[in-house]
Amino acid sequence: MSILSTFSKSIKDYFKNPILIAPPIMLIILASLLSYLSVFVNYKISNALAVTSWFVFFSAVYLLLVSFFFSGIIGMTKEIFDKKKTSLKSFWFYSKKFFLKNFVVVLVFLIAYNLVSFTAYYGALYLGKALALSSTYAQILFTAIYFLGLLLVIFLTFSNFYLILFNFQIFTSIKKSIIFVKKRYLSTLSIVLIFFIIITLLERFVSKIIFNIALSELINLFITYPILLLVLTRFLLTEEKQK
Repeated sequence: MSILSTFSKSIKDYFKNPILIAPPIMLIILASLLSYLSVFVNYKISNALAVTSWFVFFSAVYLLLVSFFFSGIIGMTKEIFDKKKTSLKSFWFYSKKFFLKNFVVVLVFLIAYNLVSFTAYYGALYLGKALALSSTYAQILFTAIYFLGLLLVIFLTFSNFYLILFNFQIFTSIKKSIIFVKKRYLSTLSIVLIFFIIITLLERFVSKIIFNIALSELINLFITYPILLLVLTRFLLTEEKQK
């Protein structure tokens, strides 16, 4: 199946299943409540260790929350692919079943991403000083290292999907994703780049015209990200069925 066909069918699936908007709405409500709670607690504590401990705890809870909703929505996209329709019952089923394992996969992805950022920053800093580069060339070097690193992180793209769609274990899911992307690297890169451009342009366009960055984030959360998950799910399941 071509990338264009995958996008077209995924967009149609999205508009035929407006229930996909419900999980992001719930996520925003819970994340907002959690954020207000965090601010309240921060005002109540002054000890540096306590502040750090609370930050770590808050970050872990937030990631668990995201993993919970992420798992449920991926499960919903699978049901849409198989049956054309889905429900919040399916969201709840997949969320409960996979959120802890998905949490680990999300952590692996974040660690890989942060390693790329760390390597790019300190690599550019060290080489910039060693080669006496100007700030402009050092910035170009940073961007080049960062971009090359992201090209490697892309191999993890389908880890969450193998975990939830095929009920594989964590390590197997990551391994399967690497093998799958290796064989279809350009197609995967194309999907990721298309959505990266859409998200970036949408954020800049909406914030420039309406002067409201939050609105662009809501549009991405309610529309762009669900369609992205639909595209990745359809792409993976279609390719796997053709084996």
